[in-house]
Order: sequence, then structure tokens, then C-alpha cells
Amino acid sequence: KFSYQSESDFYKEVTNLFADSNDYTLAGEHYYRKRKALMLESIFSWKHFSNEKFRLNKKEKRIFNVKTFFKGIADVFNFLCWGFGEKPSRALVISFVVILLSSCVYYFNERSSTQTLTESLYFSIVSFTTLGFGDITQKTGFLRLFSALESLSGLVLMGLFLAGNASKTKRKYEPNQN
Repeated sequence: KFSYQSESDFYKEVTNLFADSNDYTLAGEHYYRKRKALMLESIFSWKHFSNEKFRLNKKEKRIFNVKTFFKGIADVFNFLCWGFGEKPSRALVISFVVILLSSCVYYFNERSSTQTLTESLYFSIVSFTTLGFGDITQKTGFLRLFSALESLSGLVLMGLFLAGNASKTKRKYEPNQN
């Protein structure tokens, strides 16, 4: 019977084999597949409640569901934003999406300090990169909070991109241990 856990165990073994042979590119690909299988296992863990050996009372089920939910959220975030460190280019794509969507929020909000699409895009880029020149400031509380959240997302996404890219570059140019 298929299970994501057995798939994860398989990819773990394959990852270790490729890492032992100093093929870090293929080891990284299989690490990504392993983490994806673990993510799917945590998302679909509710299917295992039909099994007789999982007899939990209501409180234990609730605690299990909450823990599984938050672990699943973290796994989905890691999967989407940077592919568990193996696909850092996703962080750049998500960054551009955040900048464009934020500039639309600034442009279409009638109480925004930005009047044109160019100003909205400029303010969004300045907020995302946390430069904060100060030549444009938002007046309403919602837009101020939104630009602060955009800055926070910029910090996280740029950090994920740099960490993933540095890790992949380091593995790519490590000397052979033969």
C-alpha cells in the first residue's frame, strides 16, 4: 500500500547515496522530493484516523489536528517560497508577485498617497526592499500596516533567496573529497 512516509524514506536513502558519491545536485533533487512527500504526509494525515490503532479521545484529536495544521502551513510555505532550499528562484518569483500585488493595492486604494501606477510600483519596491526613502508615506493606518507587512515579507523572501542560492552555490563548487 502506498504511503508518503515510505516514499519519503526511499528518497532519504537515495539522497544519502548521491551525497556519499559527492553528486550534490542529484542529492538536492531527491531531498526536495523527500520533503515534498513529508509535506503531503502531514497534510493528509487525517486519513490515518480511520485505522483502528489510532484511537484518540476528542481532546487528543484536536491537539493533533492543530499541530498538524501548523506544521502543514510551514511546510507549504517552505515548498512554495523556496522549494525547501532547493529552488531559491521561487523566492524571486514570489517577490515579484508580492511587489506587483502590493502596488495594485496602493494604486486602487482611493486614500493612498500614490496617484499613478508608476508611483505605486515605486513605493512598493521601496517598501519591499526596506529602503524607505520617505519621499512617499502612506496616511491611513491600513496602508501603513500593509507597507510594513510588505517590508517584512521582503526581508523574509530576500533572506530565503540568498540562503538557498548560497547553499546551492557552495555545494556546486565544493572540492571532491576523494
